Amino acid sequence: MKKFRLPILVVAVSFCMSTSVFGQEHASIIKNYIESQKKTEFRKNDLKNFMVDVVDESPSLKGTVVKFQQTYNGLPIYASVGTALLKNNDVTYFQEDFVKDYVSAASATPSLTSAVALSKIAAELAKPEITEYPMVGFFDPNVEGKPTVKQRLVYFADADNKLVLAHEFTLPEPNSSNYWNYLVDGHTGKILTKVNMTNFCTFHDDAYDREYTGGLNFHEHKVMEGPINRIGNSNFSLRVADNASYNVFPFPVESPLYGSRALVSNPWDLIASPDGWHYDGTEHFTYTRGNNVHTYEDTAGTNMVGYSPDGGVARVFDYPYDYFTDQWGNFESAITNLFYANNRVHDIFYRFGFKENTRNFQKKNYVTGGYGNDYVLAEAQDGSGTNNANFSSPQDGTNGRMQMYMWSPTNRTLSFNSPSSVKYKYPIATSALYGVILNPSVAPVNGDLVIPAQEDGCSIPAGTMTDKIALIRKGGACTPPQKTKNAQLAGAKGVIIYDDVEATGSPVLIGSDATITIPTVSVRKFYGEHVKAIINGGETVNATIGIRQTHPDSDFDNGVIAHEYGHGVSNRMTGQGYSCLSVSNSNEQMGEGWSDFFALMFTNKPGDDASVARGIANYVNKDDISGVGIRPARYSPDFAVNDYTYGDTNGLVVYSNGQTIPHQHSIGFIWASMLWDLHWNYVDKYGYASDVVANPTSGSGRVLQLVMDALKLQPCSPTFINGRDAILAADQATTGGADKCMIWRTFARRGLGVNASAGSKTSINDQIEDFTVPTECALATEEVNVAAATNAMSLYPNPAKDEFFIHFPSKVAGVVSVEITDASGKLVKSIEKVSVANKDAISTAGLTNGVYFVKVKGLGLEAASKLVIKK
Repeated sequence: MKKFRLPILVVAVSFCMSTSVFGQEHASIIKNYIESQKKTEFRKNDLKNFMVDVVDESPSLKGTVVKFQQTYNGLPIYASVGTALLKNNDVTYFQEDFVKDYVSAASATPSLTSAVALSKIAAELAKPEITEYPMVGFFDPNVEGKPTVKQRLVYFADADNKLVLAHEFTLPEPNSSNYWNYLVDGHTGKILTKVNMTNFCTFHDDAYDREYTGGLNFHEHKVMEGPINRIGNSNFSLRVADNASYNVFPFPVESPLYGSRALVSNPWDLIASPDGWHYDGTEHFTYTRGNNVHTYEDTAGTNMVGYSPDGGVARVFDYPYDYFTDQWGNFESAITNLFYANNRVHDIFYRFGFKENTRNFQKKNYVTGGYGNDYVLAEAQDGSGTNNANFSSPQDGTNGRMQMYMWSPTNRTLSFNSPSSVKYKYPIATSALYGVILNPSVAPVNGDLVIPAQEDGCSIPAGTMTDKIALIRKGGACTPPQKTKNAQLAGAKGVIIYDDVEATGSPVLIGSDATITIPTVSVRKFYGEHVKAIINGGETVNATIGIRQTHPDSDFDNGVIAHEYGHGVSNRMTGQGYSCLSVSNSNEQMGEGWSDFFALMFTNKPGDDASVARGIANYVNKDDISGVGIRPARYSPDFAVNDYTYGDTNGLVVYSNGQTIPHQHSIGFIWASMLWDLHWNYVDKYGYASDVVANPTSGSGRVLQLVMDALKLQPCSPTFINGRDAILAADQATTGGADKCMIWRTFARRGLGVNASAGSKTSINDQIEDFTVPTECALATEEVNVAAATNAMSLYPNPAKDEFFIHFPSKVAGVVSVEITDASGKLVKSIEKVSVANKDAISTAGLTNGVYFVKVKGLGLEAASKLVIKK
C-alpha cells in the first residue's frame, strides 16, 4: 500500500488544511523559529513558504527530524530544502538552502506540455523512444514491465536569481546505465540542468591515483524494461516469515579471499524485515525476490529481468561454487549471494535509521512515511561491461538499481582447500625461478602440508614428506634451492616457502639446480605462520600449487555490494533524497567516501584493531588481502600507511570527453579516511564490535549511528565542512557533545580543522586545510586525558605544523631532554633542555612531512610517542 507524506504547506502566516494536526505542529514550530531567530533574511515574504517532506521520529537523535521543501505558488523550488531537529517542541538544529530573493518569477502555468518538454530530452539524448515511455506523477509507482518517466512542475532558481518554471523529469536512458533527472523550461523548452543519478564506481587501475588523467568508462546497454510478472505462491499465512536458507559468503566475510561460504538459515532481522525476505506484501516468492530486492541475471546487458534461481517450497538456495570456474559455473550461486547481501545490508541500515520514513528501498512500507514500490533491482553478472559496478538512486517511490559486473580473469598459483579454519584461501604466491617453473601448461599439484622438524628445511630426514607439500620457513643456513631439494629427497611433491620477515609481497626465490623436479612457490610470512599454527593445532591443511585461472565476479564481493547499496543510502538520506549529491552542485561530492566507510564497517572481522590496514575490492581487483585494492592507499589511521589530508582534494580531477570534472572516487577516499580514523577513535573509547547490530553501544556501533544521523542533518550539496559539522551536530544531539573534542581532533588531524575552508562549491581547486582544534579541545582530547590518568605523556597538536607541545604528567618537574627520530630510527633533532613548567614549544623547523618518534627523558619520566608532521 502506498504511504503518503504529510503535505503540510506553510503559506505566509497561515496553513492549508491538512489531515495531520501533528504535521501542522511541526511546520508551525519551524515557521515560528524562522520568524523569531531571523535565520533567513528573505527579501520576498512569499519565499518563506514550505511544505513538510519527511517526519522522522529518531530515537538515536533523541528528537524528530523534519525535512521541508521550499515552495512558490504552491510548487516546489528545486533543491531548496531544509532540515530541523525538534526536541520538546523546540528547534535544536536548523539548516536550509532556501532561495532568499528573486528578480522575477515565471507564470505557474506552463506554455509547453510535459510531452513536448520530454521530446527536448529525447532530442538531446538522441533517444526518440523516450517519448513512448508511460508518464506518471513524480512519486507514483512505476508502470509494471515498462521503463517509466516521472514528471512534475517545479521552480528553478537560475544564476540570475530568476524563478523559472520547469518540467522536472526522472527517467532511465535507453541502452544505457544512466538514470537522469532533467529540468526543462516550461515556457521555452530549454534544458536547464541535468543530473545523472547513477553512481558509476569506475573501478580500474589508477582509478584513485592522485595524478590520474584517464577517461571515465560509462558502459552503455539496452533499456530497462522493469520487473516482469511471475507467479508467486500466495497460500501462506501473513506475518510469518517464510523459511529459507542460502549458501553464501556470510557477513562479515568480505569475499572469497577472506573466508569460506556457509549455509545460513533465516538470516533476516525481523525488525527490519518483519515477513522475512521472500514476501512483498502481495506474493510469497520461492525465488530470489521479496520486499527489499529482486535479484536476477542480466548477462545480456538488456536491463530486462532475467533468470532467478528458485529454491523450491523449502526455499533452499544451495548451489555449487568454484573459485576457479568461469562465470557460468557459479551462475546461481552468484545470484544467491547478491540476494543475500542486498537483504543483509538493508536490514543493518534499517537498524541504524534508514527506514520507510527516511526513504529506504522496499516494496511494502510497514510503518507510516515514505513511498513504497521501490525495492532494489539487483542485476547479477551484468553483461553491459566489465570491471565495474553501479547503483542508480532515483527519488523515493522509484526502484533503485544495482548492476554488478564480471572482472577480467587472473591466474592464481596457490590455494588452500581445507580446513575451514584457514581464513585466507587464495594468497598471492610467486613461483620460484628454479625447478619446475609454473605456467598454465604445468599440471597443478595437490597435497596435504607437512612442516619439517627443522622449520627452515636445511635438514629434512628421508621419507618424512612422501606425497606431501612441504611448508618451509625462509632463511637459515641454506638457500631456497637447497630447501626445495631437501624436501624433494624426503618425498615431497611441492614446496611452499614463507618469508621470515614481514613484507608487502611474497619473496622472489632465485637460484638454480637442474636436479629439482618439483614446483616451489613463496608467500608472505603472514600466510605461512597462519597455516603453520593450524597444522600445529592438529588439523590437516590441503593445498594446490599450480597456475589456475579465476574469474572475479563482484556478486561475491560483499564489500563492493555494501558500497553500491551505500550510494542509495547516502543519496536518499541527504536533502530531498535524490539529487543532492551531484558533483555538478558540489565538487566535494563525498558519496564514494560514505560507501567505502559502509563497506569497511560491514566487513569488520572479529578481533580486528586499528593496526589492520584495509583495502577496498581486493578480491575483484585480483589483489592480496593486505593489498591496496582500488585506492591509492589502504585505509588506516597510521600516517605511515595513509597520509592523505583535506588539502589533497585540491586538483583531483579526471578528463572525460574533453571536459575536466572532479574525481569523485579520489575525493571520497579522503572523506572515508577521516571516517575510518573516527571509527578507531570511538573504538578506543567505547570498544570494538564486528557485529554492530548486536553491539550498538560499542564504539563501532556508535560511530556508524553517528554517521547515519549526520546524513539526515547535513544540507543538500554538502562539502567536507558541512559533513564534519553534521557529525558534530549529531553528537551534540545525542550526547550533549560528550565526544566533541575527539571528533574535532580526528578531523583536524587530516586537515579539516577549525579554520579549514571549502571555498566555492563549484571549484575543486580552492580548498584550504587546517590542523587546529577549538581552544577548549586543545588540551581536552581523550589522549591527553588518558595520558594524565595513566601518568603518561602526550603530544599536541598532532599532526603538527610549525611546532608542537608536550603534555607532562603531574609528577614530572624541572627540565627534560627531547630526541626526535625518523621512522627508520635516525636521530634528526635533539634538544637538551625543555622546561616542564613553561610548556616550551618545540619547533619542527628542518623536519619534512612524515612520521617521527619523540623520546623524552627527565626526572620521573622516560617515554616515547609518535608525532606526525604535516606542513
